[in-house]
Amino acid sequence: MDGINIETLNLILRAADGRDAQSLARGRNTPFVQRYNLYEPCTAEDIARELKKYPAIAIIDKRDMSVIGCIYVKDDLMRYHVNSKELSGWMAPEYAGKGLMTEALSAVIPALLKSCERLSAWVFAQNEPSLKLMKKVGFVYEGTLRGACRRGGELFDMCLFSMDISDLKRHETNIL
Repeated sequence: MDGINIETLNLILRAADGRDAQSLARGRNTPFVQRYNLYEPCTAEDIARELKKYPAIAIIDKRDMSVIGCIYVKDDLMRYHVNSKELSGWMAPEYAGKGLMTEALSAVIPALLKSCERLSAWVFAQNEPSLKLMKKVGFVYEGTLRGACRRGGELFDMCLFSMDISDLKRHETNIL
C-alpha cells in the first residue's frame, strides 16, 4: 500500500501508518463499526502492530485532514494460485451513508487491480448498505456462506463478492 496516494473530490487515500493508529482505533471500536465487522476491540498500540503486518489505506477527509475510515487489503486465502486480494473496511459513523466509501473504493479499486488479478470482499448478509455498496462499485456477487460467523452471540451469513479487471471495465462502461 506504500504506493497508494490518491486524492479525490473529498478524500485523500494513502497508506495507513503509526500516526493514524489512535484515530483508527477510535473509529474501529465504535458500536457502528463493530456491528458488521469481525474486528475485536483494540488499542492504538494494537492498530500500530497490525499495520506492520497488514497493509491498509487510510481514508482522510480533505476538509480537516481527519482519518474517517480505513480499507484493509490482505491476501485472499480463499483462492489458490491466484494473485487475489481481500478487501475489508469501515467508515466512522458520522461519515457513513454520505457516499464517501463509494468515492474511496471507486478510486482505490483501479489502482489495486493493476497489481493483482482479482479483488474479493465478504459482507454480512444483514448489512444492507454494504451489500448495495459492493454492487454500486462493480463487485459481482458470488454466493452466501450460511452461518459463517458468530458475533455477540448472533449467527451471521456472509456474502462473497469479487471483481477482476473485466468486471471493472464492464462496470465503468455501464455507468457512463
